[in-house]
Amino acid sequence: MESHLNLSTIPTDVIELIAYHAVMNDFLGPPRALVALISTCRSLYYSLSLENNPSLHAAIFRFKFDSAAAHRRFGRSEPWRISATGLSAELRARFDALRYMRGVALSGNRSKHPDEEIVRHLWTLYFMCIESDEKNVDQLLFYGKLRPYIQICLTQYLLPVYRAGGGLPETVDRSLILWMSWFSTTWDSLNEESADLEAEITSLLCYVVYANFNFNAYFAPWMIPQLPIKQRQPNDRNSHGTSNHHTPNRNRYSAVVDPVDRSITINLYGRPLHLTPPVLVHAAMLLYFARLERRSVSDITERITPTGSHIPLLPRSVYLTMRLADMRDSKLYDTDFDRFRVCQDPYSSPGIGDILEPGMFSGEWEGHFFFIDSDSFRDMLDGDDMAIHMAMIARQPQVWNIKEHHYQPHVIAPLHDSTSQRRTETSLRRTLRPMPSGPSLSAHLPRNLELIECIPAVSASKPPSLISSSSSSVIFENLNPHSHIGPMLHATYTTPTRRTRVRTTYTTWTAESTPYLSPKTATENDSQRQSHFDRLGDGGNHSMLRAMPSTNSCLLLEPSLELDPSEQELAECTGLKDMILTGKGHSARGPFILKGRVRLWDGMVNLVKTYTLDNGQGTQLYRGYILSNGLWIGRWRDTVTEEDTNGFEGLFAMTRRSKPFA
Repeated sequence: MESHLNLSTIPTDVIELIAYHAVMNDFLGPPRALVALISTCRSLYYSLSLENNPSLHAAIFRFKFDSAAAHRRFGRSEPWRISATGLSAELRARFDALRYMRGVALSGNRSKHPDEEIVRHLWTLYFMCIESDEKNVDQLLFYGKLRPYIQICLTQYLLPVYRAGGGLPETVDRSLILWMSWFSTTWDSLNEESADLEAEITSLLCYVVYANFNFNAYFAPWMIPQLPIKQRQPNDRNSHGTSNHHTPNRNRYSAVVDPVDRSITINLYGRPLHLTPPVLVHAAMLLYFARLERRSVSDITERITPTGSHIPLLPRSVYLTMRLADMRDSKLYDTDFDRFRVCQDPYSSPGIGDILEPGMFSGEWEGHFFFIDSDSFRDMLDGDDMAIHMAMIARQPQVWNIKEHHYQPHVIAPLHDSTSQRRTETSLRRTLRPMPSGPSLSAHLPRNLELIECIPAVSASKPPSLISSSSSSVIFENLNPHSHIGPMLHATYTTPTRRTRVRTTYTTWTAESTPYLSPKTATENDSQRQSHFDRLGDGGNHSMLRAMPSTNSCLLLEPSLELDPSEQELAECTGLKDMILTGKGHSARGPFILKGRVRLWDGMVNLVKTYTLDNGQGTQLYRGYILSNGLWIGRWRDTVTEEDTNGFEGLFAMTRRSKPFA
């Protein structure tokens, strides 16, 4: 009897192998060979369809897309273990998004899709960007046509809204578009932009980055030192239960001081994921800084208009090159992803303090700070958004040298004198607690903070004499990657139960043979200047650091102050609970010292920059984040304006210095 062989008689596992190897013949785009096989007969459909064979589609996902980042970030344990069902669901979502993007790019017109569908596709494409190692970027650029799509979104969506005179209201889709524009930016793509398009995009970016009253640059208000907040305020969520995304202030002079829940819910790998959207102004800053790299150093360092397309280009070797995004290393975006997941709600989200990488702030940094003329900034606060077109914009280089100091409750200062050591350790164990928060305009450091760095043998005998039973001591362990026993930052202060005159002494031990920096306190007798420094947030004492020659004694300053009740006592804790930064630097305006604090909840850095020369430069407060690829960006502002008022602000961008400086 003659037997009839057909596809339905072939074992299922063999059919799966045939389907998989057929798909492997074509990397870019959807698995067309699988679609052809599924359409052959009902038997193959039941054997190979996504609903009935998620394992096959998960294998196809791993062939078409990168999966290492997803497994690394979500882990392999419940409830977020990446399963075959999740990968197969994401396979369908990704090719739906890629087909949408490709259709827009090839047609030249932004498709008339529902807004919710567009946002869903944008989220899928965004995660493809930050999970890309090798495969995702090829699918995005060569099949999905990412760069033409982004250009269409800019010219047909963002720029028309901006030209209409209503600014650029911050929404999730606009934030995702700007971020994908940053991911796809290369020096070649910037040079290929026409002069008119480059001028329009730069004008838009100028408005976004300098309009601090309309665009929030922080995951929670910068003036809040510690998060999460224990007590929730009313009306933090809207009537639909979704997050209140940042909206422009009606009163542009009033700063955003109330925290809100920014969390939203999306679908990723077949499951709902709660996160906070990426910050729009961060992407705008990165794009703006990259475009400034194309301009003449001399013209920018002096003053330029934001739309000066006539400015000539110089080889990038002539000046500092800003690192662009890299979509071939997903590890660069791990910290950003963690921040999105655990910094959603300032009242309940745990934050990223436990996963911050030690040493991410320390070292030499170089970059620029930017600002516009004060008249244009004031006009923008008064409601004239178009004042940015006539503003004079300046850029000046600067260099930082930063040291990290970690608060570890178990760390005790290394003292060589055994008697003093026993007496000090007893006192420290009895009174050890975190350092309280200070004024926001002083980077949340206690008032009258003074730092002295001394040789251990010299300072060992003197600091213990300053520690009494009524004092509280905090020891910050300096980050020293070359030694298991690093130098210490020793902070001693008193936290009384009521307002009293107290003594504050902050001392640093270092293993180096020469001192690093030494402070001096300027005596102010004039009541008017005293009031001025009070407004600066340093308690009336204008502290500056000066170089201290090698000596056999340790200078200890003991200023007096009164602690606010909110700055007194914090709960006992274990593990890394605080991080402060100290350092020095220089710019065209002269040398300066840096001191600040890291908000561990979201990794935001507050740095006070004080020029050491009395040249009227004053003090600036820097606030920002280290984002992907090691770019440290943010805003700086004056310290005279109160925290609840939008003061004069500028921008800054720093990258790690290739060569150390003296």
